[in-house]
Amino acid sequence: TSHDPAKGLFEQDITHPREVFVDSKTGQAFVTGMGGLWVISTTTFEVQKIDPWPGRLSHPLTLAYDDQSGHVYASDYYLDCVYEVDPDTLKVVRTLPVPAGDAEHFPRVKAHGVGVSNPLNEIYVSTQGRSGKNAGVHVLDKSSGKLKRFIRFGVTPTDLLVDEERDLVYVADFGAVHATEPSGGTVAVIDARTGVVLGQVRVASAKVNHLTLLPDGSVLVLDKAGDHQNVEVDFHLDALMGEFVPSSVD
Repeated sequence: TSHDPAKGLFEQDITHPREVFVDSKTGQAFVTGMGGLWVISTTTFEVQKIDPWPGRLSHPLTLAYDDQSGHVYASDYYLDCVYEVDPDTLKVVRTLPVPAGDAEHFPRVKAHGVGVSNPLNEIYVSTQGRSGKNAGVHVLDKSSGKLKRFIRFGVTPTDLLVDEERDLVYVADFGAVHATEPSGGTVAVIDARTGVVLGQVRVASAKVNHLTLLPDGSVLVLDKAGDHQNVEVDFHLDALMGEFVPSSVD
């Protein structure tokens, strides 16, 4: 583990780690966190830091892999942009700004989730905005990085994933952070070709936070609502095969 209990949050080698992506091609694990991206060798465990915007406090949150270019995309919650990183050189090759969506006079978007579709040549970024402004999905042209359209959705959109095979985009809605009534807790299913929200699936009372796409097209959803406490999980899930195995079986 990178955590040193003798150090404070901002003194850790990896500051406030958020998401991990393992690039099997280069044998590196990419970790997002406050202040940059960290790259861990899966063979030597050497850690290298990428500062995507020197001189400014960045906060990369989520990661997406482009299987066409082999590059990794990372959203930045603080600086409202997406970084394209070359795993071979560990360099940021492009920084794509994420502009305002439905409130041009309010430029803050709080970029969160990111995903890529090579068949449609698009990059998708979920944005939380503020006070109901700019909350939704920004669709960027993958070649130019320019905004193609904005899809309004949710109260506080969090994770996003792209099913390239089926041209679908899934977006989670965390809901209001300090809500006294149910808020969020849904996952939107969006037609990537038209930008139309086909429907929403309620999975919890609130706080849907992470999505994982399985090979058969189904989606695993993680929430932090605390609706189901003291639950014993008596199975393992094989994420590659989508098969459930009793917890008694290693």
